[in-house]
Formats: sequence, C-alpha cells, structure tokens
Amino acid sequence: MNVKSKPPIEWYECDNDMILGFCGYRGDRGVYRYWLNRSDNWQFCPAETKAWDFYHQKVYLQGRADRIEFGALVGRVPPLPAQFPPPEKYHVTEPPEPHTPNVLPGSKVFEKVNYAPTGRLPVYVVLREDMYESMVGDGIFRYFESAFFERTAAESYVKTMESKEGYSFYIREVSLTILGNVVALVTKGCDLSPFDHFTRQQICDELAKRITI
Repeated sequence: MNVKSKPPIEWYECDNDMILGFCGYRGDRGVYRYWLNRSDNWQFCPAETKAWDFYHQKVYLQGRADRIEFGALVGRVPPLPAQFPPPEKYHVTEPPEPHTPNVLPGSKVFEKVNYAPTGRLPVYVVLREDMYESMVGDGIFRYFESAFFERTAAESYVKTMESKEGYSFYIREVSLTILGNVVALVTKGCDLSPFDHFTRQQICDELAKRITI
C-alpha cells in the first residue's frame, strides 16, 4: 500500500510502559504494540487474532488505557514501518493449531464430512462464558465447551449446564468440509461474535467421541 492508503491510528498507553496504536476504526485493521525500554521494534497484531482481541477489549471495553498523541512518543519509540500493513516480520503470530488425527483421511470425522450431501457438514459448537471474569477480569471470552452434530443435542446439553451458576452458554452453527485432503472449518457467513474462541481440533476431537460406528 502507498502512504495515502494508510489508516488513521489511535494511540494509547497502558500498564505504564506499553504503547498501542489502533489502526482504522477502533483498530479494525490491526494494532501496533511497543514496550517502552524493552522492545527492539514495533510489533503488529492483525485484526481478529487473539492478541488483537485482548488489546481491543482492554482499551475499548474495559477502558484500561490512556489516550495519547503520537508526537509525545518522539524519541521514545522507533519509526513505524513504512508500508501498511507492515511486512510479516513485524506480525505477532499465533502458535499453529495442534495436530489431531481426527482431521485426517481414515478418521471417523473425515469420513462423515466427506459423505455430507452438500460437501459441507453443519455442526453445533457450545461455548462457555465465565460471567465473573467478563465483569472484573481481562475481558469477555467465550471458550469451547462441546460440539454436536445436531442442534437439538446442543440445546439439550446447554439446558443441563444452565444450572451452573456464574456461567452463560452459547450455541454457534459452523460447518466442516474437506479441503486439501483434511477436514477444514468453515465460519464465513456464520453468526459469530469476536468474543468466541474455538478451534478445528477442539471440534473434531469432540465430534469423534460421538461417532459410534
């Protein structure tokens, strides 16, 4: 991208030594981060990654940062990368998803997805939110709880879990398909929240337990 296409950046300082730059509208194009007196260079958290979600909630949901002007940082931070988005060497990368045999050919999950009539198999993911942590912790996080092949089974499971005080449960419909000879997760067009956190491995490992033949 050229200079004219660079997004505006909102600058914040938090924890007394971390500088965050939210690119675009409320960081919808990513977040720069820099630790004063500790970092060698800027790092960039692409939008929708776990690191981006953590900082986004910290600033815009919890208000745990102070707005600053970039001019106040002159002499305290290095120049920003010349291009946007910055080269990948600046990116904060998330660890690769752990390997699971339940996404590979020959597994029960692979075979069930492979024979789905439309090429996509809808599945229903149950997520759990700790309401106390959402109110006083580091933000709102809805973590993987379980997965089912039928919505009715997911709904029944949630009913049995609703007696647990302090937790809320959510059902998300996503799809599995075969891509590159492995099971792939499809979330495009699904009704998801930025607070939702789950992986293909978690879904496939849980579904494998539900296939009895």
